Amino acid sequence: MVSGVEVIVAALAAGAVAGSSEVARTVVVDAYAALKDLLRGRLAGRPEAQQALDAHEVEPGRWRAVLGEALTASGADADEQVLAAAR
Repeated sequence: MVSGVEVIVAALAAGAVAGSSEVARTVVVDAYAALKDLLRGRLAGRPEAQQALDAHEVEPGRWRAVLGEALTASGADADEQVLAAAR
């Protein structure tokens, strides 16, 4: 079974590279921005988590563990709105 953290992190990775056609790219970029906005809300008041969310786009391997812990601690991994946006 895939965890909420795995779904969210996979969506962030997919959004970072976006689609190949202009229409697909626009849809993916918009969905990615919406997911990041939801996550920023869940991670508010956690500067290290905010940094991990932003840095994950550039260095996903380095920030995955920190981001995963922050998503779990904030309850984002079980938030149906966040998970729906990630899916």
